Amino acid sequence: MALVWFATPTLHRWWNNARRSPDETAKVERSVYYSGCNDARAAGAAPIHRGEPGYRPEMDGDSDGVACEPYF
Repeated sequence: MALVWFATPTLHRWWNNARRSPDETAKVERSVYYSGCNDARAAGAAPIHRGEPGYRPEMDGDSDGVACEPYF
């Protein structure tokens, strides 16, 4: 059962983010800068989740913790 838990990307991302301090999370997010979602998509980085390199609240239109979500 533990293998499934760690293999699930969403839970694994949550676990890594939960272990970081707010300062560490901010440092990771600032480690990469995209001028906008088009640049993030072109780099293959989108969608960007809170706590991942390149995430900025300005790029998260609905404030759900996921920036540059695909639109349909």
